[in-house]
Amino acid sequence: MAQQDFVPGPDGDFLAWDDNFIARLLELAAKYNIAPAQITTANAENAAAHADNTDATQKKAAAKAANSKWRGTRKNVVGKRRGTARQIKAHTDYVTTDGELLGVEGPEDTTDLSTSAPILTVKIITMADGTLAAEVGFNKSISDGVKIFSKRGNETLSTPLATDGFSPYIDNRPNLGPGPETRQYQAVYVLVDDPIGNMSQVVSIIVPASVGPVGPA
Repeated sequence: MAQQDFVPGPDGDFLAWDDNFIARLLELAAKYNIAPAQITTANAENAAAHADNTDATQKKAAAKAANSKWRGTRKNVVGKRRGTARQIKAHTDYVTTDGELLGVEGPEDTTDLSTSAPILTVKIITMADGTLAAEVGFNKSISDGVKIFSKRGNETLSTPLATDGFSPYIDNRPNLGPGPETRQYQAVYVLVDDPIGNMSQVVSIIVPASVGPVGPA
C-alpha cells in the first residue's frame, strides 16, 4: 500500500514536523554522514520558515484588522451620505437632475427583497494557524447583508450563526468532536437588522477532522 506524503499540509503541523526533523537529524548526523554544513543550513532554513510564518500570520491579522476598519469607515460614510441625500430629496425644490449630478438617483431596480432569497456557496479553507474553516459566500443583492443559520454534527435544529454585510463569512468554529463534521447553512436577507424575504436553499459541506482545538465554541 502506498504511503501518504510525510510532510504535513497545515502550516502549524509542518513547522512542528520540521522542528522534530532538525532535532533528530542532529542526533543521527554521524550515523548517516550528514555534514556539519548541512546541519547549519537546515537550522537556518528552519529559522527562516518560522520567521516567515510569523510574518505571514501577523500580516494576515493586520490585513483583517485594516479590512474591518475600512468596512466600518465605509459604512459610516454611506450612512452619512444617505442621510444627506434624504435631506436633499425631501426639499420642496428638489429635482431629479440635481440628484443625477450628485449621483443619488440610482438606476431603476425591480428587485423585490420580500420575495427574494440569497444564493449561498461553501468551501473548506485553511486558516493561517493551520486549522480548517468553512467559507460561506453569499450574494448581497440590494440588501444590507444576510443572517446566516447553521446546523452541524448531530444537531437537529438550524440556529442563528451570524449576520454579515460582506461576503464571505468565515465559520472557523472547531468541530464538536475529533472526527469529520457535516455543516449545513441557510441564510435570509436583512434590511437594517430585520430579516426580509425567503430563506435560501441549504448548502452543506464536510469539515475534515480538526487539526486544532476541539470543542463546542
